[in-house]
Amino acid sequence: MLGKIVKDGVELRRWTRGPSSFLANVEEGARILNWNLTMGDGCIRDVLYWGENYPEGGEGFASAEGGMKIVFPFAKMGKGVDEGYANSGRFECEEENDVGFKARFVPSKDMADYPENFELKVSYRFDEFSLACSMRLENGGDKDVLWGGGARMFFALPWHDGLTRSSYRLFCDSKKAFESDVFGNLSDSVSLLEEDCERLSRLDKARVKLKTSMFRLGPRNGEEDLLVKINGGGKPEPGVCVVTSPNLGESSYCSVCALAALPNASAEAARKIPPRSSASFTAEISFA
Repeated sequence: MLGKIVKDGVELRRWTRGPSSFLANVEEGARILNWNLTMGDGCIRDVLYWGENYPEGGEGFASAEGGMKIVFPFAKMGKGVDEGYANSGRFECEEENDVGFKARFVPSKDMADYPENFELKVSYRFDEFSLACSMRLENGGDKDVLWGGGARMFFALPWHDGLTRSSYRLFCDSKKAFESDVFGNLSDSVSLLEEDCERLSRLDKARVKLKTSMFRLGPRNGEEDLLVKINGGGKPEPGVCVVTSPNLGESSYCSVCALAALPNASAEAARKIPPRSSASFTAEISFA
C-alpha cells in the first residue's frame, strides 16, 4: 500500500508491505529514509536507521547519515564516504505503485566534469521482508562514461535489548582489503571473514576480490542475519567491492556500501561504459 505525506513542504512516500514500512523522499536523491518492521509483540524494529532529528528534505538532508543513499557515478573515501552527485541531486518520479517506484536523475550544473547525454534511472521494489534497489546508466553520447556506482546503507544497531554494536559482525568473503586515511590514500589492510561492527564504525575500509557478491550483517550467533546480494549474489563482476566507513557522531548504526568499483581511483578502477551502451547495478537487502 502506498501513501503520501507532506511535512514542512517536503513530499514523502510510505509503502506498507505486511509487517514492513518503507519511507522515501523520491525527488531528493531517490532516497530511502527508513525501513522498519512491526514484530509479533507489537514492537517496532528499525532495519535502516534514521535519526529522530534528521531533516527529511531540504537543507542538511543530503549529508544526513541514515537510510539508503544512491552512489553515482562513483564513491570517494577519506573522512567517510562521498556518494557523488545523485545523493544531493533531483529525481523525477516516472512510476509508482503499491510495491515501489522508478525515478530518473536530473543532471545539474555541478556535473560539468561528467560527460553529457547519459541517463540514470533508479528503481526500488519493496516486499514484506526485503527491499531491492536497481539502477541503470545509459550512455547516449559519443564518449566513454565512467561507472562505479552503488548503494550506501545505514543499518540500525543494536536491534536486541542488552546488546551493543560489538555484539554484531559483518561477514564478507573478500580476498583483499584496503584502508583509507583522511586524505583518501589507500593502503593494504587485513582481509577478515568476520569483523566486529564496533571496529567497523571507526574505519574507512574497502573489501575487494569477493568470492561471492554478497555480505551478511547480524549477531555473532548467526541468527536473524541481514543478507545483502549485489547483482544477484553470484560470481562478482570485476571491481565489485564492499566498503565500510566511520560513524559521524551517532552510535546507532553501521554504514556499509555496495559498489560497482573501488573508490578513490575513478579513472583507473571505474568501469568504462562505451557509447550507446549501458550498465546496471542491484543491491537487495533481505532477512537470511
